[in-house]
Amino acid sequence: MKHGEKNILLYDGYCLMCSRLVQWVMRKDRAGKIYFAALQDDSIRPLMEQAPDHIRRADSVILYSKGRFSYRSTAVLRLYKLLGFPWNLAMVFWVVPRPVRDAVYKLIARYRLRWFGRNESCYLVPEGKRSRFLTEPGKRYDGGESGSQ
Repeated sequence: MKHGEKNILLYDGYCLMCSRLVQWVMRKDRAGKIYFAALQDDSIRPLMEQAPDHIRRADSVILYSKGRFSYRSTAVLRLYKLLGFPWNLAMVFWVVPRPVRDAVYKLIARYRLRWFGRNESCYLVPEGKRSRFLTEPGKRYDGGESGSQ
């Protein structure tokens, strides 16, 4: 399956909050429609080169779905839509203007490492779930710097 046919959640491999989001999505996505990739992994770079500049520069959760990229609150809402009922009920927040949604997202993102902590590497993925990762789970990345989303 090519990248264009996949729903890919790109996340900060150092952020514990992001790792918890990935674990939560794996539990809720029983159909296995969503794949995962750490933003720090070089193997995902060819996909990210297709993204618009503002998304490539973003330090944010990014969702690649149906050949398009979304980030911040829009990515989260589209993720909930992919998960189906009852999570797709969160789509009611589309009525909230994106600048307002993104302001809340940015506030949480700014403090996420302080509130939730950070990893030296991605968490270890259960054996039966490894096929859903497009990057190597548990890999240690050079640098380890991660800014606010």
